[in-house]
Amino acid sequence: MQSSVMKSVWLILFLSILVTGCNENDFTATNCSACLKKLIREEDPIEVWRYQLDGKAVYLLIPDCCDQFIKLFDSNYLLICSPSGGFSGHGDGLCPDFYQNSTDKELIWKR
Repeated sequence: MQSSVMKSVWLILFLSILVTGCNENDFTATNCSACLKKLIREEDPIEVWRYQLDGKAVYLLIPDCCDQFIKLFDSNYLLICSPSGGFSGHGDGLCPDFYQNSTDKELIWKR
């Protein structure tokens, strides 16, 4: 039962972000876009970092506690992967080279 509820929550979250259709032009370092603010409210991270990856802005959301995935979102605020975190500390395995290939790390939001 709980698993199906969590799947529904994640589906609703994904669809709501997809429907908002934000892009990185909506964002400035001093004024978070409405879409990024919404993502921050939903994910409740303690920090948000902006990086450059393959010439595009990406956003890394750091969770507030242990054994949670550190989530990486694209400039449309869609989940790409989790490069680290989780029980193993190695993320979901979908982007193991993120930290080696990303540049221009910048803290853009902190709780």
